[in-house]
Amino acid sequence: MRAVSLVLAVGVVACGGAPASPAGKPTTGAAAGAAPTPAAPATAAPSPVHHALGHPADTVTPKVAFFQNPVNTLVKLSPDGKHLVWLAPRNNVPLPVLAPIDNLNAGTPIATDTTRPVTNVFWTADGAHILYFQDPGGDGNSHVFRYDLEGGKVIDLVPIKGARIDLLGVGPKKPNLLVVGINDRDPNWDDIYDIDIKTGDRKRIFVNTEQVTQFTLDNQLAPRVAMKVLADGSAQLLLTSGDGKLVPWDTIPAADRDTTRFLGLDPTNQVGWMTDGRDRDTAAMFAVDLKTKKRKLLAEDAHVDAVTGFVDPATFDIAGVGFDDLRQGWKIIAKKLAPDAAALDAISHGAWEITSATRDGNQWVVQVTGDVQPSSYYLYDRKTRKAKLLMTESPALDAMALSPMQAYELTARDGTRLVAYATVPREHDPDHKGIPDHPLPAILMIGPDPTVRLVWISLCLMVCGSLMCLIDGLRLRRRAA
Repeated sequence: MRAVSLVLAVGVVACGGAPASPAGKPTTGAAAGAAPTPAAPATAAPSPVHHALGHPADTVTPKVAFFQNPVNTLVKLSPDGKHLVWLAPRNNVPLPVLAPIDNLNAGTPIATDTTRPVTNVFWTADGAHILYFQDPGGDGNSHVFRYDLEGGKVIDLVPIKGARIDLLGVGPKKPNLLVVGINDRDPNWDDIYDIDIKTGDRKRIFVNTEQVTQFTLDNQLAPRVAMKVLADGSAQLLLTSGDGKLVPWDTIPAADRDTTRFLGLDPTNQVGWMTDGRDRDTAAMFAVDLKTKKRKLLAEDAHVDAVTGFVDPATFDIAGVGFDDLRQGWKIIAKKLAPDAAALDAISHGAWEITSATRDGNQWVVQVTGDVQPSSYYLYDRKTRKAKLLMTESPALDAMALSPMQAYELTARDGTRLVAYATVPREHDPDHKGIPDHPLPAILMIGPDPTVRLVWISLCLMVCGSLMCLIDGLRLRRRAA
């Protein structure tokens, strides 16, 4: 049985009662000297109003600081480690910015269309180009554009009007190859195309007449594993054969589709990585031989599902498995990366992920998320095991003292283990343990259903932001009353 969770956010709120009438003014609404109004029929006395404890703070964080769009996102390091590209708003439109790694203030926008937001950006394996996705017509059909580092030319690699381009893969084994899905034949289903990044030539390599919903590429960027949803809600995993046909390989019952997923292939292309929740209370990460289906357990947790994994940027083998228990964290599989993981845990409490790396795998850009800081990007050097802050997603929050989110284990009446989170105003939690110095009003948020749980960090800004809105709204009503 999956555990139900609840989120508890505790905050100071205050509201005023009805204001006293100004001196000398009638309280019945009648003008001075008017005939008296007949007495109203007697009614039951109203219930007493219970006022919140505490007082509104004088330095409430503006809610716009929590809800404004991020300023810096999708920070990616070039394969040679000399440049960064990321998304930053220009006239409130997220656009890619390119800058030397040692002078980020010299960043320049590179998209020619500055009216439509860019949704994804990444480097080609040779570092000669930047690819980005943008919906030029505003009709929901994203195209992929190539920016040339030498000369600064921008071209649409797949200029098919009315078609949507979906990224499937790029990689170092074939640096000039881009694999995409395009719905030009059937608007409901993507066919797979190989795109030559330098020339723009495209070749259809798979016609999706079987309504496949997901493809996994191997390390040569060839489609290897596919998934399709069947009429009864179950899913079928299929392997590609030598002649390009799909061969049934495994079946996932409908009840396990959320926790059983094929994630990728090892460098040999013979072993796959997948999370699997079938016949288990929690999903674990397995390595599975594609020919024999023999499985090897890589990581598991008795309390929560395995949710993701990351690969060693140097070897492209699986290095760690992510779990969300009381807090986010990694179980490291590649022992040689354990010191790097420990160094990153020290600045992030385990809430980090690699967004990009140099060709040799010695420098990483790592995104760190936290409860008392906005999401931040660091340049991590594996040789020195030092991390240097590059930028944060929301600079407006940098100097603000946010309250930490504390994690708790609770036990329900039936013995079920529950995970809960509490955020207490800093001035009432001097030890930062999530325990207020006196009883406070609470905003209680309960998990949506037994199959979904809330996790540390992910709701912190939303909870804090909602709390600030509530406090601000109560204060506004009090002043207006």
